[in-house]
Amino acid sequence: MPTTHAFTIMMTHDLYCSLLVASIPALRRHALHFAATTDEADDLLQDTILRLLEKSHLYQDNNFIGWGYKHLLHLYLNSVRDYKYRSRPGTSDLPERGYDPHIGTGYDIQTALSKLPAAQRDTIWLLAQGYGYEEIAARQNIAIGTVKSRIARARQSLALFLDKSQL
Repeated sequence: MPTTHAFTIMMTHDLYCSLLVASIPALRRHALHFAATTDEADDLLQDTILRLLEKSHLYQDNNFIGWGYKHLLHLYLNSVRDYKYRSRPGTSDLPERGYDPHIGTGYDIQTALSKLPAAQRDTIWLLAQGYGYEEIAARQNIAIGTVKSRIARARQSLALFLDKSQL
């Protein structure tokens, strides 16, 4: 009596590599669509091939090019996200009005610190010297919550003072 068994193909490494090599032209067309230059497209394709080789044990689909495209698209989107937060050559962190050598100098910081109330100034000074919140609280004989609020207020005031001095 014949029995019916589900027919499953065990993907061999050779078969997987054959599918990968056969899909390279299609994946390269997709990479060229996403990338700005052919060099970027080739880099994206190479990253995709490496990812597909790393994830070969996860392939269960019938559409190898679609599976490869999904990985190519995710790698492209990750690179776009990374590029958004990475500094680019030719850009500067300097303000648009140009470099002013007096902005952010020790003089400005000392002036801003002198405008703080004495309690905030002493607390922020201890923090700047490397003391932790608990140590500052013990040295000043105050609660740790008071230390945190003084530091927060001092930071806000310093930011305001330093922003005004840059105008």
